[in-house]
Amino acid sequence: MSSCGIGGTGLPGSLQVLTETVWLQMRRWIDVWIAAAVTGAVFVQYELAGASLLPEGTGARDAAEVEVLTWETCLRRALESNPDLHSARLRVVAAEARARQARLWPNPSFELGLEEGPVNQGRFAEESKQTVGVAQTIPYPRKKALEVQIERVGVQVGREALVGARREWVRRLKLAYVGVLAGERVVLAAEEVVSTAEAMANALREKVASGAVSDSELLRAEIQWMQARAGLVSFQRELWQARQQLATGLGWESWRNVRVTGVLREEPDAELLRDEPPNWLETHPECAQARLDRDRARLERDRSRWLHYPDVTFWARGGRQGPGDVALVEAGLTLPLPLWDRGRARFDEAAARLEEAEAHLEGLRLRLCGEWQMWRQRLRSAAEQVRLLRQEVVPRAERALALVRRGFEEGKFGFLDLLDTQRTLAEARLSLEQRVLELNVAQVELEALTGRLDGLPSALASEPQRVSRSMQP
Repeated sequence: MSSCGIGGTGLPGSLQVLTETVWLQMRRWIDVWIAAAVTGAVFVQYELAGASLLPEGTGARDAAEVEVLTWETCLRRALESNPDLHSARLRVVAAEARARQARLWPNPSFELGLEEGPVNQGRFAEESKQTVGVAQTIPYPRKKALEVQIERVGVQVGREALVGARREWVRRLKLAYVGVLAGERVVLAAEEVVSTAEAMANALREKVASGAVSDSELLRAEIQWMQARAGLVSFQRELWQARQQLATGLGWESWRNVRVTGVLREEPDAELLRDEPPNWLETHPECAQARLDRDRARLERDRSRWLHYPDVTFWARGGRQGPGDVALVEAGLTLPLPLWDRGRARFDEAAARLEEAEAHLEGLRLRLCGEWQMWRQRLRSAAEQVRLLRQEVVPRAERALALVRRGFEEGKFGFLDLLDTQRTLAEARLSLEQRVLELNVAQVELEALTGRLDGLPSALASEPQRVSRSMQP
């Protein structure tokens, strides 16, 4: 009995050719439909994936109620509940209190004396010398003046530390904000790469089953799929870390049901790149604080030269003596003798601390200049990569995908060629989003170094003085 299959010989030649043509056309339509389904799912996921980045358990009704966080909202929220800034303000208040205390003399002491009274005749109260007086220690003038200057410099150090804490706080907050904003885009691009790699592996698995390709091709596609999944897990972890850092900056224990919105830079600030260290280095809070530490160390060294000069204690007493109530008035002074401790060791310690402060200041200048060079180079490199990917690589990958899709519909390319071109475009988009993240991170770091960090509320500049005045007695 003859076979009646498509490839059999039981049908007439013309009918068999017609049947095979119809079958091949049906298979081509099926492949086109599968490709459209895969590419549609992938690119719809990439373009409209806002809901996929919402916290788990968020439904359609909850998504409409998600709170929107902008950069200004993050600043305002963090300002209301940031413990680090409050701690820095209180350190300024404490330094101002120490400066007020340094201007004061020691309190006088009250003295009551009973002297030279007989103890074996029972007339101690009548025949003893009874006096009442006060004693006052007068600090050596030069030592007290230097102590006041040291504490005043300490107040300035605290204020510069507060300025540095503000800048560091805004830097960390903006890095977390940028990390969340760009990290979500990176995760979307990585999910697109995973989807295309999975579709490629599934298509090759069918080809292997039919004997069209070898097992090595399938293994290579599966390895690429697993690598894409591993990369996606890494990007999701980095996004989680950025969200947690932003939540910490906002005073939350964990990430909430919010959506971060904003615009990421895709080209650097030209003025920021031209801002050389001589323009901002000496006004940097760390440099200003290091200079004040050096000035304070110099004052402490000068004060150590006067430490062996004694503080004089004056005293005055008045009273009576004996049965005749003889009136008495006494006065005197107490002067310590610097015989053993002449302050040489304290002077050597203060001189060493002064040299340490000068070396720290010089090293700090070198470190800040090095960081500026590093972040400027990273910003330029990331900007050039973003430009190439945005203007050259991604458009060409999109044109290649359009050409391959048209050729696939016409039967010139296979389904695997289409999937491979899709994967190339997905990888290019992922690389673009990663470079955009690097550009924005470098931009924030340079803004923090040069003092151009935007968005610092004006209320932060006046709040420390207001707090310190309210604390004064």
